[in-house]
Amino acid sequence: MYDFVEGEVAFRSATRIVLLAGGIGYDLAVPLGTERGIGRKGNARLFVHLVPGEGEWKLFGFRAAEERDLFRRLLTVNGVGPATALSLLSTLRPEGLARAIAAEDVAALRRVRGIGEKTAQRLLLELRGKVPLPEAEEPREGDRLREDATAALRSLGFGRAEAEAAIESALRRAPPKDLETLVRSILSGSPGAATRA
Repeated sequence: MYDFVEGEVAFRSATRIVLLAGGIGYDLAVPLGTERGIGRKGNARLFVHLVPGEGEWKLFGFRAAEERDLFRRLLTVNGVGPATALSLLSTLRPEGLARAIAAEDVAALRRVRGIGEKTAQRLLLELRGKVPLPEAEEPREGDRLREDATAALRSLGFGRAEAEAAIESALRRAPPKDLETLVRSILSGSPGAATRA
């Protein structure tokens, strides 16, 4: 029904982006990390998938058509609904999900909220050979720092969304040059840091 929506960014958060197009505000649920590739102002294009429901119809948005197509493929797995599919893409990202399926890594899948042993096994069974591995790409320095900092904070008890928000906030204040400085900066400004440490 819809392939993509392109319009002015009217609102953005870690899990929602509203695009204003043709006088209509399209409220899109998005995987974590999507907002990082979208400016606070100006136009953006997101590939969409519409999920009809009795109570409401919901639009999901993705930066790339391939990510949207992976979301759709996840929905074909018995027991995986839109919320779980979005959680898989938010936690593992498309690349990590493809690698987990190729390696039959049940433990990686079970780290995702809402994924138990049976669902993890079903994902492997039904998606094996259907999710191509991404081409190897050297991560940029800034991306590597974010990923390492996210892993460090999650080991200290932060949730992924909380960690990513704290990292972006710290990078905006004063971009650090190394992982240790970044994590220390976040912990010194986090109200719950003492209880997590």
